[in-house]
Amino acid sequence: MNRVFLALAVFAMAACSQPVQTQNDATDFEDEAIVVTPSGPPAEIGLRPGDNPEAYVTQVMFLRSESGAKLYSTAGGDPAINGLYTFIAVHGEMPDEGWRVFQIGDFNSWTLLEDRGTEIVLEVSRSWVDANGEVQTNPAERMIVSVPDRDDASIAITPVT
Repeated sequence: MNRVFLALAVFAMAACSQPVQTQNDATDFEDEAIVVTPSGPPAEIGLRPGDNPEAYVTQVMFLRSESGAKLYSTAGGDPAINGLYTFIAVHGEMPDEGWRVFQIGDFNSWTLLEDRGTEIVLEVSRSWVDANGEVQTNPAERMIVSVPDRDDASIAITPVT
């Protein structure tokens, strides 16, 4: 049941267009216990049937842009070779427009180094299989990614040294 709750919480955070503050570290909580008293019976929540892609979300970062953009990744593919499909998304101008999603790339891992508002600097680790069948990894590739406005049809990804 905890896994279902965690998956739903991650999906809810990913679906929001506004930043959500969470406490990620148990050391952030104070030592005093909060006293609560149940006011009714617990709700029993069953397993959702079928495939649940919202559970694939691994990381979500809300950006400082005026457009409410977010950076996120989903798990998929081979985890040893670029298993994080990484995206930047912004919601359209109108509620019925939905999310405008741009795929940045497939990585082993990524770190947001800087959020400049209109662009971000990412450091990524990416792998490939060489001619001898050996897995090679570049552990620290950097790139500048433009943060989309709500009506953009493309983004720019610029490699940096």
